[in-house]
Amino acid sequence: MTAARPKAVIFDLWGTLIESDEFSPSRGNARLLELAGSDAPLDALLAYENDIVRDAERREDEGGIEFTRPSLQRLLNDRFAIRSPLSLAEQEWEYWSSALTIRLVDGVPGMLDDLARRSIRRAIISNSSFTGEIIRRTLTNLGVVDRFEFIVSSADYGVRKPHPAIFEAALARLGLEPEGAWFAGDNVAYDLEGGLGAGMFSVLFRPPEGEPPGLEGYACIERWSELATLLDRAGP
Repeated sequence: MTAARPKAVIFDLWGTLIESDEFSPSRGNARLLELAGSDAPLDALLAYENDIVRDAERREDEGGIEFTRPSLQRLLNDRFAIRSPLSLAEQEWEYWSSALTIRLVDGVPGMLDDLARRSIRRAIISNSSFTGEIIRRTLTNLGVVDRFEFIVSSADYGVRKPHPAIFEAALARLGLEPEGAWFAGDNVAYDLEGGLGAGMFSVLFRPPEGEPPGLEGYACIERWSELATLLDRAGP
């Protein structure tokens, strides 16, 4: 499908711009217990955390409301009498950086360079229980944070994709109407349906088998180099 040339492209984060082989709550929590000098039982803490997270994720999908890592950390600290010398923000970073080894998805730097050459603005909307500051520090370490005007994390905004409010907030920050921006991500429900629901032409990255039923106004790409082709074909 041919779409108008965008003034901005808004990206999803996980599976779209960054990826990780493993998420290890065990490593994250062990690091926090070490820094706090706490003898709280790790196995019991992990089981408790897992139950809370599973219930929160179910409620998030039902209501589009985000449960945040700082809130969960405060709960765990009180429940297990963990007296950390670190702020909640510092605990969040230590957990994140211990639990994950993150890298850029193949082709991201070149794709961002191409958008910059075309003077197309870039931003991020992420469904994440971690704050935008954590994402910002991660992208700084990966050398690409300056490629984006801003990062919208659902942890900071309270609502998750595909809720239209989080897309509307990003468009307002860009000063654009929906037709002036594209949205790109790898999840049909959150990214494709969310972007389309907000009125944006949407790009599904690494699509699953088969076309999503009943949807129009989007394109699929397997590699980031293909985004340039879509832009070349875009209308005025």
